[in-house]
Amino acid sequence: MKARTILLGTIVTLAAPLLSLAANIDRATITEVVNNVRVIEPASKKTSAAQVKQAFNAPNVLRTGPDSRAEMVSEDQTVTRVGQNTVFSFQPESREIDLQKGSILFQSPSGKGGGTIRTPAASAAVLGTTLVVTATQNGGFKVLLIEGKGRVKSGDGSVRTLAAGNMVYALPGGRLSNVFEFRLSQQVGASKLVSGFKKQLPSAGKIQAAIRQQELDLASGKALDSGLLASGSPNFAYKVDVARDTIVEQQSEPEVPVSPLAAAGTSDAIISAPNLDPERLFTTDGIPGAKLFGPEHRKNGVIDSALNPIQFIGSNILFDTPTVNLMPYVGHDLFQFLALNDVLFNQSVDLGHFNGQIQFLAGGTFQAPLGTSVMSDSERLTFIAVGSSISPDQPLPGDRNTLSLDVPLRLTDFSAKNTLGAVDMAAGQMELSAIRISAGTDATLYANQDILITGAGAQVGVSSPDGAADPSPLIPKGYSRLYASRAVLAGAQRDVILDHTATQGKFTQIVAGRAVKLNAVQLFDRSTNTTSPNGAPSTAPISGQPTVHIYGNELVAMNKVNFFASDVLVQSRTIALNNVNFKNGSRVLLESQIGTLAPNPNTGVPPIPGRVNFVRNVTYGGASAQSFVIQNGAAPTPAGPGIVIRPYRGTAPQP
Repeated sequence: MKARTILLGTIVTLAAPLLSLAANIDRATITEVVNNVRVIEPASKKTSAAQVKQAFNAPNVLRTGPDSRAEMVSEDQTVTRVGQNTVFSFQPESREIDLQKGSILFQSPSGKGGGTIRTPAASAAVLGTTLVVTATQNGGFKVLLIEGKGRVKSGDGSVRTLAAGNMVYALPGGRLSNVFEFRLSQQVGASKLVSGFKKQLPSAGKIQAAIRQQELDLASGKALDSGLLASGSPNFAYKVDVARDTIVEQQSEPEVPVSPLAAAGTSDAIISAPNLDPERLFTTDGIPGAKLFGPEHRKNGVIDSALNPIQFIGSNILFDTPTVNLMPYVGHDLFQFLALNDVLFNQSVDLGHFNGQIQFLAGGTFQAPLGTSVMSDSERLTFIAVGSSISPDQPLPGDRNTLSLDVPLRLTDFSAKNTLGAVDMAAGQMELSAIRISAGTDATLYANQDILITGAGAQVGVSSPDGAADPSPLIPKGYSRLYASRAVLAGAQRDVILDHTATQGKFTQIVAGRAVKLNAVQLFDRSTNTTSPNGAPSTAPISGQPTVHIYGNELVAMNKVNFFASDVLVQSRTIALNNVNFKNGSRVLLESQIGTLAPNPNTGVPPIPGRVNFVRNVTYGGASAQSFVIQNGAAPTPAGPGIVIRPYRGTAPQP
C-alpha cells in the first residue's frame, strides 16, 4: 500500500485568520481574554476592551492585537478561540462568519463547529469537531481538522471530507483544493489556540489520540514526512522552516523574504535615546499613499498631500526618553510615528524643532502616566487613534473622514504643546481629563462618537499653557485648558461634553451632531484676558462674526458658563441656559427652532423644546439677561450689542 505523504506542519502566520461559528453564537459568552482584545459596535463605532463574562453579539466585531487572544463559549458548548491579529464578526440570524484577518479555533461536541466562512475572496461551508480556519494572503482561507471528522463545501458544489490531520484550501473563485495531510504534532505544539489558554479544550484527549495515531503511522511506514511546511497556497512548498508559513507541493517557488516594512510592524519599538532606530524609518518608497491628516492641507497655497513623508513604524511604540531628535529629517513634509497597536509615553518628551508636520498614529490607543507632556515646534502636532484602518503596507486614508476611528482616546493630566503650529486630536471616542492643549495656531479635537473633557479639581496646577497671555487669574484650579493663538475647534458626531474646562482663541467653535453640554466652562476670545463678564463694557469692536460659536443639532445645555467673548452665536433646536453670564457690551445671537424666548425667564421653569430657555440666573454683564434682549422672534435683526433671539435658518456646520 502506498504511504501517505505528510507535511511537517501548517504554522499560522501573524496575519493569518482562523474561524468557526457555533449555534446560538449571538449569546456566546467571553470566558478568557489575553492582552489586547477589543469589541467594536459597527453602527456606533463604539469600541471597548473585551471582558470576561461579556456577551459577544452579532454583528459586533472582535479585534485582537499581537500576542493577544480570546475564548468564548456558546449555549451549545461550542468553544470559539480567537488568535492574535484577528478581525472577525458573526452575521446575525445566520451561521455566517466574516473573517478579515486573524485566526480562530472551533471545538464543538456535536461536530457542527463552523459555519459559512467568508473572507475577502472566498466562501465555503465548514463543519467539524475541532478545527481551525486561517485566512490566506490570496484572500481565501485554509481549514485544518485537528481531531474527529469534518466537511467543507464550496460555492461551486465541491465537497471535501476531512479526517484528523487533513486540511483543504478554499480558493478565490469558489474552488476547493485537494486534501492534504499535515503533521498534527507540529501544528498542535506550536499553536497558542490549543495550549495558550487557562483551561484545556474539552477535546484535548481526542487531539492527543489523533497525534499518537499519526505518529504510529509514520513509524510504521504507512505515512511519510515530506519535510515540507504548508502555507497560504496549495501550489508550492518550501523546505522545513518552523518560523514561517509555507505551502504544499514539491515544486517549490523561490522564498519571498519578509520586507523590512512588515518586520518593523510586527515588533515593538522602544525609543530610549534621542536618535531613532534607522531600521524602523521608511521614506516615500515604503509608505504607499501616505497622506496628511485633516480635511485639507496646503503647501505653498496649494491643497496637497505629503510630498516627502517619513515614517517610524512599530507594533507598539514606547517613548522612554525626554527628547527625540527629529533634526536629521528636517526637509520632510511629514514625520509619522505609526504604531499598529498602541502609542505609549513613559515620560514627557520634547520633539524639538521640525519644519513639517508630526503625527502620532495608533491602531489601538494612547497611554501616558499622569503629568505627561508632549512638546514640539512644528507646523502641526497630531494624535490620532486611527483604529482598524491602520496598516503599514496599505495606503493610509487621506483625511479623517476616511479613517475608521473605531477606538477610544483616553488621557488624564496630559499636555500637548506646539509652540508655532496646530495641535490635533482625533479618535472614535475621546475622553480627556485635566487636559492642557496649547497651539501656536489652531487646536482641533474630533471624535466619531463623543468628546468628553473634564477638569480634575485642585490636583491640577494653575500654570498657563503659554505664559502671561493665558487668563490664569480667571480660570479656577483644576480646569482643563484648550488654548490656541487662532482657533479652538471641537467637533463630534454625537455629543460634546465639557465640564470644568476653559477655552481661549480668536475663534472657538463647538459642534455636535446631537448635543452640546457645558458645565462650569469659561469661554474666552482674544478681545480681553483680564476682565470678568460682569465688568465694564468691552472696548473691543464687535466684528459681526462670532468669536464663540456653539452648535448642537438637538440640544445646547449650559450650566455655570461664563462668556468672556464679544461675539457669541449659539444654535440648536433647543437651548437651555442655567447660571450663564454673557459679557457686558457683547453681541449674543441665540437661534432655536422656534426662535423665541420661553415664558417666565429666570424663574426655574423647565425648558420648552424648540425655544431659547433662560431657566435660572442667566445674566448679561451681571444683570438679568431678558432686559438686554433686542430681538425676540423672526424680524430684521438690529446691529450692535445685546441679545438677539431668532429662529435658526442656517446650514449645520460640520463637526
